[in-house]
Amino acid sequence: MQKRSLCCIHPVLLALLILPMAMLQANEDNSGYAGLQSHEPIYIGYTWDEDDVGFMDFKLSLKYPIWHDAKPKAAAFGFLPHPYFDFSGRFGQYIGTRESSPVISKRFNPELIGRYWLLPEAGSNLPASSFDLMYGHESNGQNVGDYNSYLAMELELALQGEDLKYADDYISRGWDYVGALWSQNWAADSGHRVTTFLKLHYFLDDGLLQGPAEEYNSWENDREGKNRRKVDGISLSYKRDISLGNALLRGEKIFLQYVTGTENTFRFNTVRAEFSFVMGNLPLMFWVSHGYNSDLADYYRELSSGGIAIEFLSM
Repeated sequence: MQKRSLCCIHPVLLALLILPMAMLQANEDNSGYAGLQSHEPIYIGYTWDEDDVGFMDFKLSLKYPIWHDAKPKAAAFGFLPHPYFDFSGRFGQYIGTRESSPVISKRFNPELIGRYWLLPEAGSNLPASSFDLMYGHESNGQNVGDYNSYLAMELELALQGEDLKYADDYISRGWDYVGALWSQNWAADSGHRVTTFLKLHYFLDDGLLQGPAEEYNSWENDREGKNRRKVDGISLSYKRDISLGNALLRGEKIFLQYVTGTENTFRFNTVRAEFSFVMGNLPLMFWVSHGYNSDLADYYRELSSGGIAIEFLSM
């Protein structure tokens, strides 16, 4: 068990080594070229899932513009979008709650994006909005793909005196998907910016990167078992800048999100709320969630989750 733990920690160390590079993304060089940027929020925190013990939660998410300077502009040649490559990764370390404090990979998500900038009217102080088309792959990087390997993992955990339910963390999940994202900036009455996000994903049965999708297996024998399209694929999010007007606490944002499936739409729903603020120079974020996709390994289970994190960058 110790050997697997040491191998698994490498991605987290890599993420922490890359993080300072991401923190410098806001500073463009003298040519005005913007390179490596944040994509989804980047954080290090502690998470509690209803069906799990607490764990240290790491997330790294970066994007890079391909053949352009990442500055908002009209479509190339009047119709071609501006391409980006992005990657998001998430890992959990179980410190003192599992044998050898293993690091479990939670999510690997490379994506190719074509972005159309929606430029504001002349004289507006709002940043440009955008419309993205994407092809991506999402998986958890695990290797238990059949009943026999699942039983072998349960046996290994039993020999370590661990709870057999932790074998679920090692079930392999993976999908390719096509999607679109509309991000729109609005001027709030108070002068603080509001941004809304409408995101549509369609998870493919067979993709270029994944091949056949890996999702719920009948041998898992879980009454909640269902495919990913029933719990994910349509999301609506709302982000609002806030101000606390306090010398010690500076407000950052409120973020609300609703997610449902492209199949059985509005039947299996997820809601998430985040509150971010800066205390001194420490950017903190509290969050709660109820619904699905708390972890790709058990994406189909309805669970409550919550956590606290140091949020380094926001999209």
